Amino acid sequence: MTNRRTTRRFVTLAATSTMLAWLAGGCGDSTEEKLRAAKLAQGCSINSDCEGDLVCVFERCHIACNEDEDCTDPLRCVRGADGQANVCQLEDEVGCDRDRDCPGEQVCGVDEECRDSCREDDECIAGQVCAVSAECASTDPGKDELDELGNIVLEGAENGGSAGAPAAGGASSGGSSTGGEESGSGGSGGTLSAAGQSASAGDSNGSAGEAAGGVDSGPTGDYVETSDGVEPVANGDRDHALAASARSSLYFTVGDEDWLKVSAPSDARAHVIELELQQQAGLRTGVQALAGSDFAVLGQTLVATGVTTRVYVSVGPGTTTLLRFWPYVGASAAAGKRLELAIHLSAEEDENEPNDTPDTATPIELNTPVSAQFINPFASATSQAIEDWYEVQLEEGTATLNLLQAPEGGRFVISRETTQGASLHIQTPLSGVTGAWSFAVPTSGTYRVGFGAYTGFSPFVEGTKPEYLSEPYVFEVQQ
Repeated sequence: MTNRRTTRRFVTLAATSTMLAWLAGGCGDSTEEKLRAAKLAQGCSINSDCEGDLVCVFERCHIACNEDEDCTDPLRCVRGADGQANVCQLEDEVGCDRDRDCPGEQVCGVDEECRDSCREDDECIAGQVCAVSAECASTDPGKDELDELGNIVLEGAENGGSAGAPAAGGASSGGSSTGGEESGSGGSGGTLSAAGQSASAGDSNGSAGEAAGGVDSGPTGDYVETSDGVEPVANGDRDHALAASARSSLYFTVGDEDWLKVSAPSDARAHVIELELQQQAGLRTGVQALAGSDFAVLGQTLVATGVTTRVYVSVGPGTTTLLRFWPYVGASAAAGKRLELAIHLSAEEDENEPNDTPDTATPIELNTPVSAQFINPFASATSQAIEDWYEVQLEEGTATLNLLQAPEGGRFVISRETTQGASLHIQTPLSGVTGAWSFAVPTSGTYRVGFGAYTGFSPFVEGTKPEYLSEPYVFEVQQ
């Protein structure tokens, strides 16, 4: 049977060719129109880098759109980054293996195509709905097909071909969970110890291997589900999320899902939840992280079948994060399989925190290197801004900000605040790029220097650990 992804890429290439032809020939063969066509999909920094009506989004020239029907089948209209215009996908922006393959804040959908994430229909572009898998899907049958339950239908998938993941935050497809009280509580600021290597699969009943570490405060020991389908604790929906152990052994049955929760200490620092997933052969696991405060989705992924991988989730201090796991029912024999899960919680290594606002800026010395980390402290849909501020005494004249080390995975926007409180831009360097930039100091006094997120620094990543989650940025202000 033809693979949907291969078919999609063939069709999208044709669609892009049609779009290029329309741009080049729709109004004649003038030089201006040909230049406009040539600029589609090319690199840019601002809109004026793009010809005609094209807009610069995701650092490439795109066709702007207001609703899904503005884009030629099978390309979708997607949200722009940081308030930029909505744009039609480019052909090479559709296919993906994981979230980081997608531009902006899009996620890699259950069908391995980049999509906007959502919780409700009104969070999607007009002409799209929020599918069961918490991803926006087009109502145009030339782009997407949904079953009667709201699942994205996958061409060539087995078991009916639907993604089939229960809606984010809802009860499992088998109905609301019942059972006794939750086993243990994460406690205030409960911290998981270093998980080390993943527990081994064990015998046919799925007994986990010995844990490499326990829990410093909160739950202790392993959580093991047996292959008879009877869970020790009912944790099939978000209202019954179980406080996570350092190691869990999850056994999936048809329509099953498991919810765990991790609490971060209230220590003014961001934290990284590292998940190691070791899947039994034939299992393909869906993973989703949600903020416990408002159920905002930090991110989600559909892990490749049978592999061992890691997922990294960054959260704010004092937060509770919900982790949702489910077997992908479109994959062959996904149910009746086991997932070995190890969880490790670590704090941001940054002695300058808290310094997330100009009012909490950390005092620094001139000509002295400052080392800090830049991790997204995701807490809720309205609390996920990443900023670091520093306060320095400057003399009238000129000063220089020297960025000595910058991790890959995101772009800073560096600014300064004058003695009068005005914010002025210093530089927006490329990811991982260092440099030195001078700026005027009109009067002697106290100035503030701020680092913000321009792009990247995602709170949810699958695969290789991004540099910004482990490596510091280093700078100094010179005068």
